[in-house]
Amino acid sequence: MIYPQYLKANRAPRRTLLALTVLLLLGLVVWIMGMVMVYFHSGAEWGVPAPYAKNTLSQNTPEANWIKLEPELGEAPDAYLSREIGDAYLEAWQALNYAYRQKDREVWKDHFAESLWLEMDSLLLEQQDFLVNQADLSHHLYLHAFALDKQLVAFSDKGVRIKKKIADRRENHAFYNQIQRADFEVVMTLDDGKWKIRHFRRQPYSPQPESLLPLPDTLKVEIQQGQFRVGGKPFYSAGINYYPMQTPWFDFWTRFDTSVVRKDLELIRDLQLNTIRTFVFYDLFGGPDLQPAQLRHLDDLLDIAQQNGLKVILTLFDFLPDYQIQSYPSHEKHLKQLLTRYRHHPALLAWDLKNEPDLDFPVHGQEEVLDWLTYMAQRARIYDPDHPLTIGWSDAGSATRLAGNLDFLSFHFYRSPDSLRHQLDRIQAQVSDKMIVISEFGLPTYQYWWLPGGHTEAEQADYYQQVLSTATAYPSVAFISWTLYDFPVLPDNVFGGPIWKTAPQKHFGIVRTDGQLKPAARILSNWSSR
Repeated sequence: MIYPQYLKANRAPRRTLLALTVLLLLGLVVWIMGMVMVYFHSGAEWGVPAPYAKNTLSQNTPEANWIKLEPELGEAPDAYLSREIGDAYLEAWQALNYAYRQKDREVWKDHFAESLWLEMDSLLLEQQDFLVNQADLSHHLYLHAFALDKQLVAFSDKGVRIKKKIADRRENHAFYNQIQRADFEVVMTLDDGKWKIRHFRRQPYSPQPESLLPLPDTLKVEIQQGQFRVGGKPFYSAGINYYPMQTPWFDFWTRFDTSVVRKDLELIRDLQLNTIRTFVFYDLFGGPDLQPAQLRHLDDLLDIAQQNGLKVILTLFDFLPDYQIQSYPSHEKHLKQLLTRYRHHPALLAWDLKNEPDLDFPVHGQEEVLDWLTYMAQRARIYDPDHPLTIGWSDAGSATRLAGNLDFLSFHFYRSPDSLRHQLDRIQAQVSDKMIVISEFGLPTYQYWWLPGGHTEAEQADYYQQVLSTATAYPSVAFISWTLYDFPVLPDNVFGGPIWKTAPQKHFGIVRTDGQLKPAARILSNWSSR
């Protein structure tokens, strides 16, 4: 016999289970209907292709500078209109570059008049079997005519530089990789509230002068007979890489403390060192649009260095996200702003274009990285012809790469001191006329019983002694050690990973976390004062 109370007790969980099942089924139906609606909605409207949408105007196009805004016909447009026309013109270039890269003819229809579509389609068809990647790098606009009804504008774009690379689609082998140079005649009309290009003709190239103020001789840094010369006087660089103890890497700039920097640079001065090397992070400093706050911090660093009689090597583009051609304009903007801003600072010794780019070969490809370095080195010489330029390779084996584009060679050394002499001899045999800077060297002093590979402070001091005795035996070799401080904490976004990789990085300093000097500090100081 089944008692009524037993039936009542068993009905409750059954009803709960049934309700949950119904809710799950309803949720599944709603999800399926939502996905169907998203599917049909996504097909109903045409939008900008995702890769093109990411290539925003502010991030991937160069400046278009109006050199001449007084037209032969009509009146000059106001500041708003001239900026609007210039932006629309750059957007048209951006659409053109994307169309060549993706073989997509739709993107240029919003930027070019219909009368040009057939001609542009034929150009795209000719390149159908090739991978084409290009970026426009410079524009100098000269206004010729501006209609009284403000619906038509005619101008010349002079001194245009275009980075263009063409590869075979099947083998992805580049058979053309050049900087093209040309002028363009342009007519744009305002159609339905949008400026579009109606006439676009290539013309012979007319170089545009770079307007740099001359630098006083006292601020110029040269290299003669294997040595820096500052204001015509010899300068033997003896230095150290610098981050504050508590705020290394990104935190150095986001938590910049003038009092800490001042104290640290006074310590470096007291150690008889005369040079620091530090890093400018591309994204953190704002990419193509440099952030005023970070620039003020960099101003303060250089000012404090100058007050303490220290020279500074600035390493650029650290943690660069990519080396793609479409990013060249943004990277060049960044480069130009930094070099033209700081070339006048008396503390500046040299530019290090990129930190350890050879480590980026596996991810980005050796050809792409070297191509980027070659271009940026050429532009750096234009934006600051009065300070030496180098690249901080991760290993001596790469030290002679692109030597013809650099003023001095630079590499990092963390190997046995016994091999240093061989490496320096090999480099000098290959490139005999260049100064060499060992821009990083050091030995970590961690001592954990459970983690092999550590070294004592005495071993670190001996390592310094051997490296410095070898390096200073070469008149054209200078040194910058790694690094001033041990770090109690490392940023996860720089040194994520297993502890056997991160632990050594905390202990490369010549100053302990308690502020006491290690024996290596005295070794370095003694060599620096010679």
